[in-house]
Amino acid sequence: MNEIKLRSMLKRLKSEDPDKRYEALGMLYECKEEEDLEIRVDLLKEMVELATGVFPDPVDDWDNPSY
Repeated sequence: MNEIKLRSMLKRLKSEDPDKRYEALGMLYECKEEEDLEIRVDLLKEMVELATGVFPDPVDDWDNPSY
């Protein structure tokens, strides 16, 4: 997965639209399955910052940001 897709996924994880968040979680799962995935350090920092931030209220069990 390229950096542009990863950045798009990051934005969607914080979207107010649950459908966009669901799609982003699917993309995140795909990343997990890639054994040779390499990302730049600045993007990794951005991901950590995003994970520590506030997320929209969950609409269902799958929408829990603690996963």
